[in-house]
Amino acid sequence: MRLSNPYTLEQTLSKLLKAIYADTNAVALLEKALDKAKSDTVYAKQLEEALLKGSTIECREVFCAFGHYFQRSDTFPWYAHADAINAIDTALYYVKAGFLDADGNKREVPDLNDSVSLEISAAIAETMQDGSEEITPLFGVASGKLTLDELVDDCKSELIFFTVYARDEDGFAKAIHDSHTLEQAQVVAGFIKGCNNHLVISLN
Repeated sequence: MRLSNPYTLEQTLSKLLKAIYADTNAVALLEKALDKAKSDTVYAKQLEEALLKGSTIECREVFCAFGHYFQRSDTFPWYAHADAINAIDTALYYVKAGFLDADGNKREVPDLNDSVSLEISAAIAETMQDGSEEITPLFGVASGKLTLDELVDDCKSELIFFTVYARDEDGFAKAIHDSHTLEQAQVVAGFIKGCNNHLVISLN
């Protein structure tokens, strides 16, 4: 499965290193790749593409310079190279989907067996004079039927966010995740769907 990445290379590496810091083999493999990238511009571009846009296969290929994915070792752990790649690949999915907290710990992916769809909808959060927060839905923005210019002043555009909802058979919707941009919300929804294949995704 391929997920787009809403982060820069620097941001991705920072989050990725936090996510794999406890796996010494994965950290060592990534550091080897980063060292090679410093002196090999072609490889540097390949590594950047794999981290920002790559699929699982492309993630395997970029690290093949340091070992063979399917080769069995004569000593335990039998597939240390493959284990390190898998750790990096899995962490990348969590990074791209925004399912890491500030310390790099993985958040639990919700079990949505009772849900039938995922919906992405825009909203604006404004602070009232009494200090309370008011959330106003912006239906039609995520789907492209309406533009932000039609609904919101330019000065309020930074208050917009996009929420991924899970909707069950009875029509009840539960908020799952808030993102700053539509692209990030779509990445999150794609990641959740990858763990709950029966869901369909729509833009509201």
